[in-house]
Amino acid sequence: MNRIIVLFVWISVLLIPTFSYALLITFTGPEDSHIEWTGGILQHTVNYGSSIEIKTANNGIFDTYGLIKFDDIFGAGSSQLSIDVNITSAELHLWLKRESDAFTNTINLYQLTKDWDELTVTGTDYGGLHANTTGSAIDVYNSSTPGGVPQELIFDVMPSLLDWQSVDGVTNFGWGIESQTLHAVNYFYSNDSGGSYTPYLVLNYEATSVPEPATILLIGTGLARLVGLRIRKKNK
Repeated sequence: MNRIIVLFVWISVLLIPTFSYALLITFTGPEDSHIEWTGGILQHTVNYGSSIEIKTANNGIFDTYGLIKFDDIFGAGSSQLSIDVNITSAELHLWLKRESDAFTNTINLYQLTKDWDELTVTGTDYGGLHANTTGSAIDVYNSSTPGGVPQELIFDVMPSLLDWQSVDGVTNFGWGIESQTLHAVNYFYSNDSGGSYTPYLVLNYEATSVPEPATILLIGTGLARLVGLRIRKKNK
């Protein structure tokens, strides 16, 4: 009888459900730069990786695009996420330093498909932004009336995180920023600007709590003793 009791209790303990709870992780210190591009007509060999600004400009022919990426998001490190974690939201935070004030302002964010290094990337070696993206913009900022600066822009980048988290080998090359409106010029604070307005990435995710073996043993043994005592009292 005692063996049956213990077996029943242990089965009950093992059926104790795991619990999920929400957590948040913030990534700072991205690589960022901008590139100039004129459809391959001119050579743009200047690197802007150490600039305190990320510039975007749409002049019809001569365009400037921003680049930003956060390396090592996934991994086993204490400041990384497990590749199989359940991400519930992902937001890229950028701060406008100067904004075009003569036009309706539209800023597009694209997921990049070509690697780059902030210390070496130029328009000539990288090429046009649109040729190195997954296609349509993953999020868009629209403003008919420019707000005050510094102005925080928050882009939903969840599609990119799910893409990089998938098992099909998609690599994180970051995002490209475009001032889509013709003649619009925008400047963002870069990571090299320092201060309170540098870019950052915020991910919300769910973690699972599983009872430790020692805890399960303690609970199981305690329940078994309680059940045994109740049966002994009934048999007296």
